[in-house]
Amino acid sequence: KVELQRVLDAQLKVIMHNGKFDYEVLKCTCDICIGPFWDTMVATRLLNENENYGLKYQYSSKIDNTQESYSIDKLFKGVQYADVKPEIFALYAAHDPYMTYKLFEYQLPLMENEKKIYKLFRDIEMPLVLIVAEMELCGALADLPYCQKLKEKYEAKLIEIDNKLNNEITK
Repeated sequence: KVELQRVLDAQLKVIMHNGKFDYEVLKCTCDICIGPFWDTMVATRLLNENENYGLKYQYSSKIDNTQESYSIDKLFKGVQYADVKPEIFALYAAHDPYMTYKLFEYQLPLMENEKKIYKLFRDIEMPLVLIVAEMELCGALADLPYCQKLKEKYEAKLIEIDNKLNNEITK
């Protein structure tokens, strides 16, 4: 399975929005391990951490503002999902990859212009997507005594910084 993953990674350039979730779903439901080459949600967070990173919001605010009404709640308002033909849901679902690709096209030049952010995205954030996904699926061991030491150390530092800050404000 690991060797298959390497082959897939080398051959595919998959663009996802929330690739961690997609990876977990594909692995758990289809036993397929395909990770993202580009995650538009991660890129969004790096480009502007304060902005809503939802796919439909990003698409409507960056690419096509006429798509605001394109939500499952508005399209199928008052209709039982069981009454909707699967072909119709498939058309709705097919629009997400289109929006994701258009968002990728929008983000790529922005990232290329922000070299430090792009390096962080490529070298740290994207490799972490699969690591975090696997940690969520399999769990992770933690050295609890060491975690407690770190907690005490950084809580003490935080108190020290708070005191310095309060002293400066008082002045």
